[in-house]
Formats: sequence, structure tokens, C-alpha cells
Amino acid sequence: IEAQVERLKIGKRIQWVGFTNDIPAELARLDAMALPSLYGEGLPMVVLEAMAAAVPVIATRVEGTPEAIRHGREGLLAEPNDPASLAEAIESLVTGQYDWDSLAEAAARRHETAFSDWTMARATAEVYRRVLQGRPIDNR
Repeated sequence: IEAQVERLKIGKRIQWVGFTNDIPAELARLDAMALPSLYGEGLPMVVLEAMAAAVPVIATRVEGTPEAIRHGREGLLAEPNDPASLAEAIESLVTGQYDWDSLAEAAARRHETAFSDWTMARATAEVYRRVLQGRPIDNR
């Protein structure tokens, strides 16, 4: 990666952060978070962490991510292994086609209502309650 950065002469635009123990502080520095995955990663924690920090996510449409990020609502989705699609998504946020504040607020709200630790714990407890009571599990 460093060789490519040097070849493209974009070193002055890159900030190498390295490892951190303070994820919230690093997320607070971001305008948006890009996750250009090629393959599904389940439900990536980095997406949920960005949403909780009200950071719009630009990610590829791979397994798990579209369940959290709805295109144009909490963030933007691009096609995997398609640099032009990713560039278009980034450009649409940077140029104001999508309102940053609206995406950020919606991301935080969706995290709170669907993916917060309390919400997920409640949903998991409900599955156990239904199983113990012999009731069918609601597959939402």
C-alpha cells in the first residue's frame, strides 16, 4: 500500500493512524467511513460503531452490510469489486447529492433502534423466552 501511495504521489493526503485503543475518538475525526469489502463479513462491527457515532457509512453491498445500512438513508452502498461504483458513492456524498447531516442522524437513530447493545440483548432474550415456552421464533 505504501508503494502505491508513493507511486501515485498522494502521501500528503494520507494520515497513517495505526492501532488505537480509543475507537470513539478516532470515529469522531471522520466525516464518513468507507468499507469497500469484496466479500461478506457477517454484520461488521465497524459499521455498527460508525453508525453509533453518527458517522455515515459508504460500504459495498455484501452480506450483512445492507441489513444495517439502507442505501440513501443511513449511508451509501456500492457494488463490490467495482471502484467506479465506490467512487460514485463517495462523490455523491462529497458533492451534496446526499445530505451528510441527514445520513448521520439516521445512522445514529437506526443503530439505537436496531443494533444497540440493549436492543440486541432484548431481541436475544426474546428468542430464548420463545424457545423455552415452546413458541415459534419471529424471524424478522
